[in-house]
Amino acid sequence: MNTYEREVKPHLPDSWMDRNKDKVGYEINFTKYFYKYKPLRSLEDITQDLLN
Repeated sequence: MNTYEREVKPHLPDSWMDRNKDKVGYEINFTKYFYKYKPLRSLEDITQDLLN
């Protein structure tokens, strides 16, 4: 039994799959490659900004 039959078909009995439209796809995790960590501001700096 494939994943579709096990996971989808019981919940959506009228559903179908058109295997002629299958495509290979890729997911690029932009966070992994492009994210630059910025340290959080200190509580003192935030408090001072709020008081001003």
